[in-house]
Amino acid sequence: MHDDSSPAPNPKQAYEPTAESLSSHEVPDWFLDAKFGIFIHWGPYSIPAFAPHKVSMGEMGEPEQAASFADTPYAEWYQNTMLFENGATARYHAETYGADYPYERFGEAFNASLSGWDPVAWAQLFRRSGAGYV
Repeated sequence: MHDDSSPAPNPKQAYEPTAESLSSHEVPDWFLDAKFGIFIHWGPYSIPAFAPHKVSMGEMGEPEQAASFADTPYAEWYQNTMLFENGATARYHAETYGADYPYERFGEAFNASLSGWDPVAWAQLFRRSGAGYV
């Protein structure tokens, strides 16, 4: 919903990959009014559901320093971080699944698990929770 008292968002406005540029983005009123929302991170990486919690994103270093990504604290990055042979994710993966177990096999397991997924039940739960967005 858009309130006519505020300017319409410009979908063509370009943002640069900088904190300053992204900070200039105006948050829509519906988002500010929602108070509570749910973000779902669910994919093949949910099968191992592992990430080291040694550092926060702010402590990782610059993106061009590849080694800084070896211990990223996000399970969503499992596929990438398991490629760092000396990283915690690679060690966990080798110890738990074996060094030759490919990431793609998590996709097979994830897809197989969808047979029991009830998206309507999820939607009803989210509505009952009072979430303003999912």
